Amino acid sequence: MGDKNGTFELNENTGECSWGRIGCDDKGHVQHIKFVNCDLSGSIPMEILALKKLNYLDLSRNNLTGEIPEKFHYLTKMQYLFMDNNNLEGVMPASLCDMRKEGTLLQLTSDCDRDDKKVHCTCCTNCVNILSGLGPADNPSTHSDGETSSSNNHLDIALSSRQKGLMQKLRNVSGDVAIDDSKSPQHKAHHWMIKVDSMELAANAANLYQRYVLVILWNMMETVDKKKCFSINPGLHECDWYPQARGVEKGSRRPRLSCDSEMRIQTLHLNGCKLKGKIPDELRFLSDLISINFNYNSLEGPIPSRLKKLHNLKFLYLDNNNLKGAVPEEICNMKFQDSLVELRTDCTEAKKDVTCSCCINCAENITDINKPDDLSDRQKGLMQKLRNISGDVAIDDSKSPQHKAHHWMIKVDSMELAANAANLYQRYVLVILWNMMETVDKKKCFSINPGLHECDWYPQARGVEKGSRRPRLSCDSEMRIQTLHLNGCKLKGKIPDELRFLSDLISINFNYNSLEGPIPSRLKKLHNLKFLYLDNNNLKGAVPEEICNMKFQDSLVELRTDCTEAKKDVTCSCCINCAENITDINKPDDLSDRQKGLMQKLRNISGDVAIDDS
Repeated sequence: MGDKNGTFELNENTGECSWGRIGCDDKGHVQHIKFVNCDLSGSIPMEILALKKLNYLDLSRNNLTGEIPEKFHYLTKMQYLFMDNNNLEGVMPASLCDMRKEGTLLQLTSDCDRDDKKVHCTCCTNCVNILSGLGPADNPSTHSDGETSSSNNHLDIALSSRQKGLMQKLRNVSGDVAIDDSKSPQHKAHHWMIKVDSMELAANAANLYQRYVLVILWNMMETVDKKKCFSINPGLHECDWYPQARGVEKGSRRPRLSCDSEMRIQTLHLNGCKLKGKIPDELRFLSDLISINFNYNSLEGPIPSRLKKLHNLKFLYLDNNNLKGAVPEEICNMKFQDSLVELRTDCTEAKKDVTCSCCINCAENITDINKPDDLSDRQKGLMQKLRNISGDVAIDDSKSPQHKAHHWMIKVDSMELAANAANLYQRYVLVILWNMMETVDKKKCFSINPGLHECDWYPQARGVEKGSRRPRLSCDSEMRIQTLHLNGCKLKGKIPDELRFLSDLISINFNYNSLEGPIPSRLKKLHNLKFLYLDNNNLKGAVPEEICNMKFQDSLVELRTDCTEAKKDVTCSCCINCAENITDINKPDDLSDRQKGLMQKLRNISGDVAIDDS
């Protein structure tokens, strides 16, 4: 530093936070450095990377030389970085431009606006026309601390504070590249929101994102008569841009646009609206979306992985477009975890532009997850083990809970279990049961988590739930599942045969669900089972003799099914809630002489009172 300007002075007797031109937080971490016009010379020192909390650095109007450090992106807290009016050269590091696109780095300046253009930068705030025609491009810029610089950041001084805040917010959402491309729908939507929209939204308006996204989509439509899809209107709330958008369109189950009672967009059905270009990444901000139908358009490019942020999305139709590449794994995970119910893309034999392992219209590809290509030896061994447990029929049925659990265990699970892992069976069975639950809020029963042991998928699963004698899921000290109480969890389908592998189970409560089919005889393999509750379901047939034998041998203490007079879907001679059947063994009808003699002998031994007490 040449000229210290009398405002910066090293002092060995005081902390650096008091040396001037420096700001620190309450813990003494340097956050703010303002060395404007301090006659700095030489290259930018790499040691600056040690200031991990730095969020503001102004090195403008000095004599710095060399290139801008590639590793500047290590300063993850950085929001303002000013380096204009120096002698720096080269290309702005892509990592810094990425920070700009992501909205973490709010302002970035360099000598990319000079005639000699010593620095090439596509993301600097002083070298791109921020408003691209919204205002004059020759006004002096102002750094965020209020100091005026000779460089231009092209802010329109005629804009209000609201418009400037809105301008910055939309840049953070879409990135400079899209906003500065005068032909992009983001550029046009950005202009409309700032200069045309009569609603005059603030940057923190609750409906800002959805309004902006709709204007982007409207600018993507090639059709002249866009109103057949929807019409943007600066004087109306966006939920009124389509007839009956606040409810269901008359005569149609799927309106182009619909909102809930709180004016949040839930459906976007722009099929056949001549949308052209890439699927806008900004869609990720419409967190209340339930259904997107963009089929029969001219969309191109890849499917954005950021759609994974639409946690409420149930239906996604993208077929009959010009999209290319693979459906991102994050989106297929939504499908396999049942948050996304239906997904369609151009992955059929007739038009195989997209590869997809989870699309409902591409059944031929669904089994790709079961092919050993690109799988590790561990995954191959695990794949074969799970096939041996459940069988090919269940695994290859894309709608089965076994298929979804199989995919999750191989492709999603962070625990990366080997085929011989001690807890493999119980983890797999729990994922099957999770995929059998119809309820949206599955976490009320338990939540699968790829980063946790399955005994931690339910609070207090390693012991007894606080205030309850029967937790949903509990394990012993060796992390073996002992209770499964999923009563009222909206389980649908057949009782999974795979339960037989949970040999340490003591109690199963599956009552008050929608289970159907017969009761599996293989449950006899659960030698430690004491309690089995299956009543209030849609199960049919007779309780297998092998299970009743468990009851009569006193290994199974309690068994309940729908065998009562009120709901006699199941026949059972050993269920505690079907006493009318239990006493039948004491009636002489249809008994042999041997059985009648034995019956009398046992009555003589124990007495009628004990024998008749079911």
